[in-house]
Amino acid sequence: MKKILLIVFFLFAGSFSNRVFGQDSTRIRVDSLTLAIQHQTDDKKRAGLYFLRGIDEETLMLPDSAMDDYTKAIGLNPQLKQAYVARGTLYEDKKKLAEAIKDDEIAITLYKDNKAELAYLYGRIGLVQWELKHYPEALTADSIADQLNPGDGFARVNIGFVHFATKNYERAIQDFTIGMQDYKNNLKKLSIIVGARADAERNFKKYKDAINDYLYALDIYPKNRASRWNLALSYKLTGDYLKAEAEYNKTISLFAGDNGYLAKLCDEKAMLKIEERNYKAALQDDSVAISFDKNFGRAYNTMASAYMQNGDFKPAIDTYLLALTHNRDDKAESSTIYDAIADAYYFLGMFDKSVEASNSAISLRDSSAVTFFYRGRSYLKLKDNNRAVADFNKVLSMDTSKRSYEYVFALFYTGKPDEAIKSIQKSITDTTSNYLMQGHYYNMACLYALLNKTDEANRYLKKCVDGGYSKKYALADPDLDNIKNTLEFKDIVK
Repeated sequence: MKKILLIVFFLFAGSFSNRVFGQDSTRIRVDSLTLAIQHQTDDKKRAGLYFLRGIDEETLMLPDSAMDDYTKAIGLNPQLKQAYVARGTLYEDKKKLAEAIKDDEIAITLYKDNKAELAYLYGRIGLVQWELKHYPEALTADSIADQLNPGDGFARVNIGFVHFATKNYERAIQDFTIGMQDYKNNLKKLSIIVGARADAERNFKKYKDAINDYLYALDIYPKNRASRWNLALSYKLTGDYLKAEAEYNKTISLFAGDNGYLAKLCDEKAMLKIEERNYKAALQDDSVAISFDKNFGRAYNTMASAYMQNGDFKPAIDTYLLALTHNRDDKAESSTIYDAIADAYYFLGMFDKSVEASNSAISLRDSSAVTFFYRGRSYLKLKDNNRAVADFNKVLSMDTSKRSYEYVFALFYTGKPDEAIKSIQKSITDTTSNYLMQGHYYNMACLYALLNKTDEANRYLKKCVDGGYSKKYALADPDLDNIKNTLEFKDIVK
C-alpha cells in the first residue's frame, strides 16, 4: 500500500501547482509588497497585498511566512477566497489535514458559482479525506467533483484510488480507465495512472492484464519506478522467475542511493530465490539487503527462512534471534518469529525448547493457530498427550479456513486421518503454483509416513525432492522417521 501512496502524491503534486502564481518573483518584490502593506490603510487592499506576498514567499520556499500572510489576509478580508485555497494547500503540505479540509469547505461557499473551481476544491477534499482513510467521505467529495466537471480526469482518478483502498478492484480498474483519458498529453501522469490500473488488476488476480499495463506504463515513461517494481512482483506471482529477477535488477538500478528501498528490493529478490529453492542465492541477496539497512528486520526473517527451508536449523535459530532484536516493538511479528524458532527446535529434536518458544509466542499473541499447533506437536513428542490434544483442538476451533497445514495435521492428530488426506488432495488439485505444490506433496509424504504407509510416503517425497525440496530438511524431519530406514527413502535423499 505504501507504494500506492507514493504514486498518488506523485500524480497529484502538479495538480496543486496553480496556487503558485509568481514563480519568477524575487526577494525585491517581497520587499516592495512589505513596503506597500505598511502604507496601505484599506483593509481589503491590505488583505490582497498580504495574499500576494504569501504567494511570493511560497515561491521563495518560505511556507511559514506564507501561512502567516494568508492568515492575516483572511483576518482583514474573510471573503478573500483565494487565500483559503492557498492556506488550505499549505495545511495539506504540513499534514494538518483537518485544517486543510476546513479551509477548502469555506472556499466552496465563496466559489459557489464557479463549477470548475468547485470541482477542483471537492477533488482536493476527496484526496485529503483519502489520505485520512475516511473513504466514504472521500468518495462523496470526489463524486461531487466528478458531477460538477465530468470531463476532469482528476476526480475520476481520485475515485479510482478510493475504490482501490476499499479493495473494490474491479471498480478501480473502470475508474482509472475513464480518468486516464484526460491525461493523454501528459505521458508521465498517464504512465502513473496506467500503473495504478495495473496494481488494481494484479490485486484482482488478472495477472496477464496487469503485466501488459505495467509494460505499457513503462513504455510511455521508463522512469516509472513503482511500475517497474510491481512488474517484477507480477512475474514472481505468475512463476516467471527469470523475468522477475531481471525486473528486480532493473528496479534496483532505478533506486541507486536510496538505501531503504534498496534493502526492501534485495529482500524481495531473496524471497524470489527461496521460491526457486536457491537458498544460497537468497542468503546472498539478504546479506546485501542488510548491508543497505542493518536494522531492516524483515531481511533477517527472510534469511532465517532460507536457512530453515534448507535444513540448516541452528543458523536459522541464531538468525531468528537477531530478527527479534529488530522487531521489539511489533508484538505480532515477534510472536511469529517465536513460532519459527519453535519449529526449528522441533526439527532439532529439542522439544522442551520448542514448547518454551511457543509459550513466548503465546505471551505476545494468543490468537495464532500456528503457535498452538507447534506446541501441541512438541507436547506429543514429550508424551504429554492431554496437553497436545487440547492444543490441536484449539487449532481446529481457531482456523476457519480449514485448509492450512496446521489444521490438516491437527485433524490427523485428533483421529481424523482420512479427512486430513482429503484436504491435502484438494489443495493439490486447486494449486497452480509450483512452489506451493511442492509443499503440498511434502505434507502428504509426512501424513503417509505418520500412518506408516511407506510406499505412498516415499512416492510423494520423491515428487517434492525432484521439484527442489531440501533433502537435508527431509532427513531432519521427525514426521518422516517411519520411512527413514526404507531403501526408497535412502535413494531419494542420497
